[in-house]
Amino acid sequence: MSSLGEQMAQLSRPVWALIFGRSGRSGTCLCAGTCREFLEVIATEPIVFASLLFKLGSPFDTNGVLYYLGTGCGMHEYQNPHTVEQVTVSRSSVFGCCRLEHFVDHHDFGDELNVTANKPKSWMAVDLGEGRLLAIHHYCLRHGGNGHCLRQWELQGSVDASEWHTLRRHGDEFEPEHDQALDSILDCPENDPEYLVDEPGAVCAWAIENRDDDTQWYRHFRILQWGRNATSHDYLKCTGFELYGEFMDCQDVLG
Repeated sequence: MSSLGEQMAQLSRPVWALIFGRSGRSGTCLCAGTCREFLEVIATEPIVFASLLFKLGSPFDTNGVLYYLGTGCGMHEYQNPHTVEQVTVSRSSVFGCCRLEHFVDHHDFGDELNVTANKPKSWMAVDLGEGRLLAIHHYCLRHGGNGHCLRQWELQGSVDASEWHTLRRHGDEFEPEHDQALDSILDCPENDPEYLVDEPGAVCAWAIENRDDDTQWYRHFRILQWGRNATSHDYLKCTGFELYGEFMDCQDVLG
């Protein structure tokens, strides 16, 4: 028996249009004579997309998914993936004239900031785009500027940007009584690998723990600040975000 790939390669273009829901009425009519062919294929074997594995070497190396998208999937020199419309960045609010695209930039821009207003539950998010999914293994962040470093936050994933799932939570130990004074400092132990150092350009990476055999794929990812930052305020400051894991890009198929 031929492989699934060989079988799928033999399917006519109208069948592919029907599979991926982009055919419209005329495409559906064209498919009428070949639907039996398609059903014979999927009756015994699932349709499987190829994926790429992006493995963390060090924070903000060139092995990340966002860096890859910033190169046009390896087709040109790196550019900010939001600027070249490979991904879409959003945030809950803005403070001053900060540049939104810095959230996903590979480079450290020093004093240039990306920060939200001083509001509870602030967040920053990235949409990988239609037809793209990631089973995340690691992620990393870069602190921008002095002060207001992250201390209590979650990495979350979503398929539709509506229902969010917590992938890793940080900072419970900073709030033992859930009543931090506004002027207290939420500082981490020196050289603690679990937290960003409150210094300009500091970076850190974390593994996504307790991944089970039922791999979860997400299109949207965000940093949600569920508590206070290092100065016990609600500003969310971040000038770098990178993702690693098993990446599936179906945009070429979806057309």
